Amino acid sequence: MQRCRVPGYGVIVRDRVALTAVEGDPILGTTMTDSALTEVVVILDRSGSMETIRHDMVGGFRRLIREQRAQPGRCVLSLYQFDTVYEKCFEERDIDNVGDLVLEPRGGTALLDAVARAINDVGYRLQNKPEPKRPGGVIVLIITDGHENASKFHSREQVRQMIAHQETKYAWKFLYLSADPAAFAAAHDLGIPLQQAAFFSHNAAGTGAMYGGISASIGSYRHAVHEGAVANWNAGLGGHFGDAEGIAGAPLVQPPAPVTIE
Repeated sequence: MQRCRVPGYGVIVRDRVALTAVEGDPILGTTMTDSALTEVVVILDRSGSMETIRHDMVGGFRRLIREQRAQPGRCVLSLYQFDTVYEKCFEERDIDNVGDLVLEPRGGTALLDAVARAINDVGYRLQNKPEPKRPGGVIVLIITDGHENASKFHSREQVRQMIAHQETKYAWKFLYLSADPAAFAAAHDLGIPLQQAAFFSHNAAGTGAMYGGISASIGSYRHAVHEGAVANWNAGLGGHFGDAEGIAGAPLVQPPAPVTIE
């Protein structure tokens, strides 16, 4: 298992961090050139309410890694966890070298601050790489079990603009997975489309199904990156993972079938 050091939260200059994603094009963005390489960025909630599904999250993460190892092409994974504190666990680790998730729930849900900081961390890192070393695609998974309640430095509108900038200018993709019944409204508020969002039941069945679904979505995304077809990629989400209760009107998700790169 890999254990993560927990750094101090540090001081962020709100306007500078929030606005560089929108106004400072050369700062966060990057031209991505290696179509055989995909970076998966996981921004994972570890607030106190995650305790009841902690073991399910660990098992689901293990499944995600195992299935992505079996996919053709190269993949690296970066993991950021958050509660009231933002933690950079590891960055661009080869999928073959990613071990079990260590999840220790505590604190509140500073989701907006975590998403903003992760976007900045990944963007600055990729900017400093030579073009042949940059991934052909970046897909960001935001996984939470609740709603924002602790961010201090970024508003919802600022994060929405940061996400839109990375999607429009650099073709990043964002998935929003939440155990909060307001999952689709929260994704919409961040500018993430319905087909890239899902609600999962706050139990073993929902968590396991969610990880299986997003693993299939990531597999299809990696295929699209390899084929140069990201613009037409559909995550195949937009529904509910888990038991039959779910959200009224939200269908159970039928994730896209795995694909094989010839």
